[in-house]
Amino acid sequence: MYLLYFCFSIFVAEVLCRPRYFRPPKYLDTIKYDDCARFIPEIRYAKVVKVYDGDTITVACKYPIRGKQLYRFSVRLAGIDAPELNSNNSNERIHANVSRTNLQGLIFNETVSLENVRIEKYGRLLADVYFHDLHVNAWLLDNEYAIPYYGGKKQKIDYE
Repeated sequence: MYLLYFCFSIFVAEVLCRPRYFRPPKYLDTIKYDDCARFIPEIRYAKVVKVYDGDTITVACKYPIRGKQLYRFSVRLAGIDAPELNSNNSNERIHANVSRTNLQGLIFNETVSLENVRIEKYGRLLADVYFHDLHVNAWLLDNEYAIPYYGGKKQKIDYE
C-alpha cells in the first residue's frame, strides 16, 4: 500500500506538477503591425467618471465578454476642440475651465451613450456622446464651449 502511495506521489510530482513548456501559436510568427486592425471596444452605454477637459472624458462600464469587471476608457468627443487647460495663455486656461466646468455639470456621474465609436490618433476612443437625447458634442458647440475640429491643424483662437 505504501509502495502504491509512493509511486503515485512521484507520478504527481513528475507529471502533473512539472512546468508546462510554453508554445505560442504559430500564426504569431508572421504577424506584422500593418496586418492588424485597431481594437475598438464595443461600448454603447457608460458612466462618466471623470471630465478631463471640455473635449475629453473618462467613462466606465462592463465589457460584455469580460464578466463583472469594470473598465474605464478615455473618450474624446468627436468633431470638437475645447480650450486647453495646460495652455501658456492665461485667457485660454480660463475658457478651458469654463468649458470643463459646464461639461462636468451636464454629464459627470451620469450615464451616457456613445455612438460612432472609433479610435483617434492618440489611442483614445473618439465618439459622439449623448446624454438622454442631447448630443453633447453639439451642445458644447452651440454654447461656444468648443469649436469645430475634424483633424489636421488646429484653428488659432484669440482668447483676449
